[in-house]
Amino acid sequence: MTEKGAREWTRDERLKVDRTILVIFCVFAAISLAAPSLALALVDDLTAFDAASRMLGGLTASFLLAGIYATRHYRKSNIVPMRKVVRYAMRGSAAAMLITVAGFAAAMRFGSVIIDLPTLTAAQLVFTGIVLAVTLTLSYFCIFMSGVITAFGIVGVVCALERRLTAWVLRRLVEFEGKESPPIVDRALIWLFDIPGVLDTRTLTISPTEPRRSIGWSDMKAPVAWQLFFGAVLAFYISFNPFLSDRSPAALVGIFSILSSAAVLIPMVILPWFVFRKLGAKIKGQAKEFSLFNGIRARVMQSYLAIGTIVVLVRVSISRIAIDTFLVGFASFALLLLVVSVLSTFVYLSYFENDLVEDIASDFGQRAPPTL
Repeated sequence: MTEKGAREWTRDERLKVDRTILVIFCVFAAISLAAPSLALALVDDLTAFDAASRMLGGLTASFLLAGIYATRHYRKSNIVPMRKVVRYAMRGSAAAMLITVAGFAAAMRFGSVIIDLPTLTAAQLVFTGIVLAVTLTLSYFCIFMSGVITAFGIVGVVCALERRLTAWVLRRLVEFEGKESPPIVDRALIWLFDIPGVLDTRTLTISPTEPRRSIGWSDMKAPVAWQLFFGAVLAFYISFNPFLSDRSPAALVGIFSILSSAAVLIPMVILPWFVFRKLGAKIKGQAKEFSLFNGIRARVMQSYLAIGTIVVLVRVSISRIAIDTFLVGFASFALLLLVVSVLSTFVYLSYFENDLVEDIASDFGQRAPPTL
């Protein structure tokens, strides 16, 4: 579905746009990763935490730059029109401005925040209030739209990779049974999707569901929940890791600062699963069909939880954490992750999913398997 008057794109046109998105992201990401690494080697007082924070900040900027191009080309392939997003952004910004002003006023009235303000006339006070309200509203609006554009960059990179690789992955799975000595890539794919050995992968089929026509919370709930779960477990694993953190509050603050910067990467791990559910990719079995979506979800979480649990147990056994600092840092990270997850999921479902599924289904059914 596209905005009124927008021309329908072909798969080749989308591949061309995807290629540019990947080039923009990869070029700036390479610079973002190389510069702090070089600085770490040359500057004595630069710590590994500082370098990691700058790298992640650079990756976020790379997603933003790629998102500018992705927004320009994909904003019309939508379920929710971009003008409606802008309208909600303005409303949300106005609400955030009112909350900020009310909170600041309450802090001055009932808290310990004391600011010596100059004596103002009624006209000056009204003018100052208007300027403050407009400035705060525009600031929140810019922050919100920057988040939307960054989400376009994240999802644009994910879908550019999926459009090129997913059909190839499905074909490799189909051909696995016919090979006497499967390559390590094929065996890795079987392991990744947790496919039982008793199943014949040659029976793999796809049955894409109908294109999405609307988006509700029921559609976003599962992807957002998995991103929050993945991020929460990651926060526990890293903050408890004895090799990354000591008992000091300063160390926890640094870790949660890095985790907050890394929040933009979590949708890249979770959202790719959901194309297999939309495709309805399944392998026939004697009792019931095996879903590739369920398989990859189980495999990733089993490995993720098994490795992390060992780290947590080691950490808990050797030290105690600064619980107050941990809770504040975790809450800040969780709030940011919630925003990133909701925006990324919304952008994926509204602007990318329908065309992505159509292209993968067409590629899987029509093209011969490529070679690596």
